[in-house]
Amino acid sequence: MIQLAGLVVVVLGRKVFSFVGIQQVPSWYHSIEKNGVQMAILVYLIIPQFLSKYMVTGAFEIILRHGGGGDAETTIFSKLATGRLPQYADLVDPLVAAGLKLVQREG
Repeated sequence: MIQLAGLVVVVLGRKVFSFVGIQQVPSWYHSIEKNGVQMAILVYLIIPQFLSKYMVTGAFEIILRHGGGGDAETTIFSKLATGRLPQYADLVDPLVAAGLKLVQREG
């Protein structure tokens, strides 16, 4: 969203401010106007490098915390480690081994 908004301001210029109801262009916009190409490079190439660390990783992990104070942790499943989503046995078997009861319904 930040990248898109920046590109809109660089490409459309003063029209953006009148469209949103701002009568006078902010003082910081004058430097963008003078350095349009550099600002476009900044918005399109450099800012995404900083924002990429906040992107979704696709991680899916199930961690079981156990012990009196919840100190110990056991990783039940990790999509990062396996590269796939869990199947039934990937979840149930480790949880049963950790002491949880498997209750089966009739019907």
